[in-house]
Amino acid sequence: MRNKLLLITLLILAFSKTFSQSNEIITGILFDLENKRPIKNVNIKILGTSKGTITDSRGVFYLQLDTYPSKLEITHIAFNDTLITINKQEKSKLEIGLTQKINKITEINIFANKKIEELTKNKLLDLSDFDFYGDSIILIAYDWTKKQNPWIILMNENGDTLFKSNINFDGKFYKDCFGNTHLLTEKFAYQLYFNKNKLEFLYEENTEKFIENISPCIQSLNNKLYIKQYSYRNQILSYYNLNLADSTNTEMRVITDWIGARMVYDNENGHSIVNIKSDADARFEEMCFFDPIYSPLVKINDTISILNFIDNQIEFYNDKNILLSKIAIDFHKNNKWKEQIFVDEVTSKIYSLFINNGNTTIKEISKKNGSVIRTVKIPNFNWIEKIIIRNGIIFFLYRKNNNLELTRLYKLEI
Repeated sequence: MRNKLLLITLLILAFSKTFSQSNEIITGILFDLENKRPIKNVNIKILGTSKGTITDSRGVFYLQLDTYPSKLEITHIAFNDTLITINKQEKSKLEIGLTQKINKITEINIFANKKIEELTKNKLLDLSDFDFYGDSIILIAYDWTKKQNPWIILMNENGDTLFKSNINFDGKFYKDCFGNTHLLTEKFAYQLYFNKNKLEFLYEENTEKFIENISPCIQSLNNKLYIKQYSYRNQILSYYNLNLADSTNTEMRVITDWIGARMVYDNENGHSIVNIKSDADARFEEMCFFDPIYSPLVKINDTISILNFIDNQIEFYNDKNILLSKIAIDFHKNNKWKEQIFVDEVTSKIYSLFINNGNTTIKEISKKNGSVIRTVKIPNFNWIEKIIIRNGIIFFLYRKNNNLELTRLYKLEI
């Protein structure tokens, strides 16, 4: 197991081009000069190269430089562009202030009612996927008349288009553990980077190789990466963290489904659960009886939380792997519960998904006692395709049960 973890670690370090070219990492924080607040999702690019990164929810970034001096190009849709020069390796954290653009899009109060609002109304687009890129929404969309030559569209939370670019391939969005947004196509994966009014596709990589290399890394916090590893036919789930400063990894938590592990033991000793006569029977047994443990690790501000559905508890850790507290939970014992957890990165609230006959319900889970403290039903929208919760708003894709209908983007205030 340790050898496999070492391989995963090496693959992540090798694949993450942001951290692959030198021995030292510069770190910094971007903040608003007007109110001193950190700015998340700021684009930072090494001038003259395709290497770059973005700031996390605390305005912090990590970046390796090949040579000195190097110039960093800093851009954000709401702030003036900045160019800084790094003359030597910085031993302490850089502090970089940005000024707001005069023509910054003003925030509009959208919380006047709790009606479901269609964000792509009057846009004749058929949506394939959506995600958040900073404070904006990024879409893959097709012209309603033909399923070819999709667009990537950037818009604000009110549905106003900020950017639109035609591309030649379909795909799905993927957020890596650094918070970067990627486009995964059938053959290749690309990191998306908005540079002023231009969309760039960085770090072309084979999609299968990308998933194999980067998907074990699920979160980052304070210069540490959190890595997920399954073993014993997915009945043991181990979490490790990798320290980027010295490339050491530490076992953080091991969760075991003892019932599933015993079934694996019996199975491997000739006691199959079903009468296996073919490869199809073996696949059926694997699918029905050896599902991977679902106990997701999430970041909530500067705390790492594990929703441990095996031991019926939520565990809270600091970045030194010290268990701070744990609370009992039982909401997942409801037979309408689905294995999906949402963390609102703005409000830091936790939600989970429940579906009954195609009807979707979102429930907020208390971080104090693990109980359900709020329930939001999404009426008249059966079998919603994708959900993201951000800043107290549920965003989701939905196509009415009609082949002539378009997949559209909606939002609902919680």
